[in-house]
Amino acid sequence: MSKEFEIQGCIEVPISLSEDEFFKEFIGFIESKNWTFGGGINEIIDGFYINADGTKGKYVLEDMFDNIHDNLTNELFELHSLASLIYLINAGRELEFSYNDVKCFISKSGSTKTVSLWISEDEQAYDNIEDLIENAMICNQPLVHIFHATTLETLF
Repeated sequence: MSKEFEIQGCIEVPISLSEDEFFKEFIGFIESKNWTFGGGINEIIDGFYINADGTKGKYVLEDMFDNIHDNLTNELFELHSLASLIYLINAGRELEFSYNDVKCFISKSGSTKTVSLWISEDEQAYDNIEDLIENAMICNQPLVHIFHATTLETLF
């Protein structure tokens, strides 16, 4: 039985070290520990992946920028991240959730420049999402204190 670790990051080496030399050193280290390595290694110069022909490829953060909404949505639903909620509501998204079987909805109005928490037909409106998080009440509880215990249902 073995344990796996996923490594995400970058290793900075002298500019004179070739990709082949790095790969040989890296795999040599892994094998010297009787470990195995699965995955790939990409050369990066000035923040760009280097193609096999030596030309600059994609910017390393390009895929992250394309998926920032997806990443923040996952963070919201998996971790109940208030930072993700703030970003997504400010970006025009709306959230449906419940707390103790009470259905709630957070939305931002572009015309009135307000952010609202709706519980049934009752609205609590605030100037911004941060004020809503700090001051809105659900079942006599501040949202900021109970958000982690809500059931997140739909992000529109």
